[in-house]
Amino acid sequence: MRQRFLIPVVIGTAFVAALIFQAFAAHFVDGQSDFRSFYAAGYIVRTGHASQLYDYDLQRNIQQTVVGGDPVLPFLHPPHEAALFVLFSFLSYRSAYLLFGLVNLGLLALSYRLLQPKIRFSRHKWLPFAVFTTFLPVAASVLEGQDSVILLTLLILATLRLERDDLLAGGLVGLGSFRFQLTLPIVLLFLLWKRWRFASGFAIAASLSFLASLVIVGPQGIGQYVHTLLTISVHLSSQSQMTKLAVFPLAMSNIRGLMFGLFGNLSSTSLLIITAVLSVIVIAIAAKSSFHTMAVAVTAAVLVSYHSMDHDLVLLLIPIFVALNAAERDLRASGLLVLVSPFFFVVALPYPYLTSIPILALLILLCRKRGTVQAVPYH
Repeated sequence: MRQRFLIPVVIGTAFVAALIFQAFAAHFVDGQSDFRSFYAAGYIVRTGHASQLYDYDLQRNIQQTVVGGDPVLPFLHPPHEAALFVLFSFLSYRSAYLLFGLVNLGLLALSYRLLQPKIRFSRHKWLPFAVFTTFLPVAASVLEGQDSVILLTLLILATLRLERDDLLAGGLVGLGSFRFQLTLPIVLLFLLWKRWRFASGFAIAASLSFLASLVIVGPQGIGQYVHTLLTISVHLSSQSQMTKLAVFPLAMSNIRGLMFGLFGNLSSTSLLIITAVLSVIVIAIAAKSSFHTMAVAVTAAVLVSYHSMDHDLVLLLIPIFVALNAAERDLRASGLLVLVSPFFFVVALPYPYLTSIPILALLILLCRKRGTVQAVPYH
C-alpha cells in the first residue's frame, strides 16, 4: 500500500478514535459498558448462585445493586467464562473495569509484539503500530470491557503455531470457545481443509471448556443457557425483545446484520433461512480457497457468525495485516477499506451492517490468492 494513502488514513482514524475516547470514557467507567454483564456473572458465581447464572431477574437485580445504573445487559456467554471474572468481582465495579482494561491493553501489546516480526508493508516503524491501535474495534473492545481481545490473542498464537504444531494451534482456538459462534466456523473450515490434527486439538480444548461449564452451573444451568441462545437467535422477533436482551442484528457486521438491514420487513423465519443459505455459500467459498490460512478462516467466521458486534471485528486485524503485506494491489486496497470501514459506517453513517460488504470483498480476494505466500505473514 502506497504510503501517501495509508499515512493520512491512519492519522485521521487516530484523531477520530481520540474524540470517541474523550466522549465516552467516563460513561463506560460509571457502569454503562458491556463489562457490567461479565462483572455481574462473576459475582453470581462467587456468591453461590451459579445454577441461576442465566436467570434474567437475578442478573438485573445484581447489576442494579452491585454495579448501579438502569441498563440490564444479560450475560450471553458460556458458563465457564463467568469463572474468569470471579476474581474481578471482589473489587468494586470501577476498579474491576479499570483492571480489566489494563489486562486488555497488555494483551494488545502482546499481540502486536507477536505480529511485529511478520509485518513488512511499511518503512515507517510507527505505522504498523498505529494501524493496529487505531482500528475502531480495538477501542470498542477496551472501552466496552469486552473479551474479544482475549480471543484475538489466542488466534494470533494459534496462527503462529500453524504448520509447526496443528494440534496446539487447534487447542488454542478451542480455548476461545467462550466465543464459539466465531471459533466453530474456523474449525469447520480447517476440517474441510482436512487439517485433522487442528480439529483434534480444538475438540480437546472445547470439550474441557464444556465440562468446566457443566461443573459450574450444572445440567439445569446448561439448559437455561441453551434456552437463552434460542431466545437471542431463532426466537428474536420483536424490537422489545432486542432492547431487553441488548441484541441488535442491525448493529452486526455480518451476514445476519446485512440481511436484517436489507430485508428487515420479512418474517424472522425467512430471514433465518436466507442468512443460513448465504452463510453456507460463504463457507463454501472459503473452503475452496487454495490459501488455507487463519486469515481466510477468521474473515469467513466473522461473516457467518450469527451473533457478533463491533468489538468482535478486532479479529480482522489478522487478515488486515495479511492484506497490507500482500503483493497484490487489489488485496492491499481491500485491507485498507476494511480498516477504515468501521469508522465510516459507525461514526459517519448509522449503518454498521454495511461493514460486512468490504469484509466479504476481502474474503473473496484472499480466496483468490494463489501460488506462493512469501509476502504474507500467516502461512
